[in-house]
Amino acid sequence: MAIRVMVADDNPQFIRLLHQAVDREPGMEWVGAVGDGRTALTRIPEWLPDVLILDLVMPHLDGFGVLEALRKNPPAHRVRVLVVSAFGQEELIVRAMTLGARYYCMKPLEMAVLLQRVREVVHAPTDPPRSLRDPRLEEEVARMMNELGVPAHYKGYAYLREAILLVNERPELLSRITKGLYPAVARRFGSTPGKVERAIRHAIEATWTRGNLPRLNALFTYGVDSRTGKPTNSTFIARMADELALASRRRRGLGA
Repeated sequence: MAIRVMVADDNPQFIRLLHQAVDREPGMEWVGAVGDGRTALTRIPEWLPDVLILDLVMPHLDGFGVLEALRKNPPAHRVRVLVVSAFGQEELIVRAMTLGARYYCMKPLEMAVLLQRVREVVHAPTDPPRSLRDPRLEEEVARMMNELGVPAHYKGYAYLREAILLVNERPELLSRITKGLYPAVARRFGSTPGKVERAIRHAIEATWTRGNLPRLNALFTYGVDSRTGKPTNSTFIARMADELALASRRRRGLGA
């Protein structure tokens, strides 16, 4: 069955180029385009897209408003949101991902790359039910990672976020990080355990190169590998899961 693609963007040239690319792409079907967020929300239940390619800056209702509305009132059918924006500030990327975007692409970009991302978000395994995971935990993990300076545009960012949330839910996964945690994250994103491990390591290395060093040093005073000067993947995930648990306890008024 063809992947049904919809776009919400007020740039007519981008819409035209994307329309042409989708029409040429085997296994994809163009269902329509709108130029503002308010109209996008009315067309989604009518057009039933598999993927919504969403710009952040639009009239009437911006991309964040669309994401917030979809999160508050999910459509009856499953739609994956892929954000495409000319703005690359990390706080925007974190906010979009926290609100449910599956991927964030920077304009300008090659249409072939964008269509590949469309395929990736469609073929990733189904998300765990929202009802089983408190969205405030997802927001807290995104806030913590942003504070440390984890690059939100790295693939390892999403893997790390999911790994921290999984360990928070199932602490025993830390004792089986290679045979339990990495495969669980890989299934979530349609990847492999080896790619998950490497992407997480790459994100941590980048964080130690240009992240918030005072905060990193304070948080990982005793958790740095003496050979590399950085924490291992498991140490980073464990420490962040501990911080998440503490934040959750404080929110519930249970104390540290």
